[in-house]
Amino acid sequence: MERLGGLAATCAIGASVVLGVPAALAGRPARVPGAHVAGALARIIRRDARQQLARHRGAVTVTKRCCGVRSLRVHYRVQPKGDVRRASYELSLITRHGIILEAGIAVSSSEAGSGPGAGRWEKRWRGAFAIERSSGGPDQGWSVHGSYEEAGDTVGGPAGGARSGLGFARECRLPGPVPRLLYEKLLLMLARAKRRVLSPQPLPACG
Repeated sequence: MERLGGLAATCAIGASVVLGVPAALAGRPARVPGAHVAGALARIIRRDARQQLARHRGAVTVTKRCCGVRSLRVHYRVQPKGDVRRASYELSLITRHGIILEAGIAVSSSEAGSGPGAGRWEKRWRGAFAIERSSGGPDQGWSVHGSYEEAGDTVGGPAGGARSGLGFARECRLPGPVPRLLYEKLLLMLARAKRRVLSPQPLPACG
């Protein structure tokens, strides 16, 4: 699996090259208004939806609900590589009469392998970030929600055929303006989704 490594140092540069985000971030406010973040993510998701429709209509789904609520989802499959058996991204945008209610991205992966003395192992994980709008609160009600879930199984190994499992989940919510570093991470995840490159496990840290 790809690890974080030097991503932190190249996050702003990667987002700038792929998405046209200015690279000169020094001196800018440490936080970005939620409305700006939601608008930027919505533009990227709508653009990707148009491009995917032209190539593979099944990768885009639109659901209309009651009271003018509309859900747009864009799906990207990642090519299996190494221990990764299946991986995918889902971009989502929820609006009501054209007004953004939520914009987000989720990445999931299923991995498996084996090793001397370790037996056969499997791991499944999913990480997601979304910016959501509510009826009130700071920053005009905008807040960021992050989540991460992981589950795994091991068969064999020193225990000789015994099966063991482990799983955990974490989530967080951050009201108010979005930390700029988190905003850049969201942009980088969107860029990776379009390039079908598996993102490192997204950490559920909102701040």
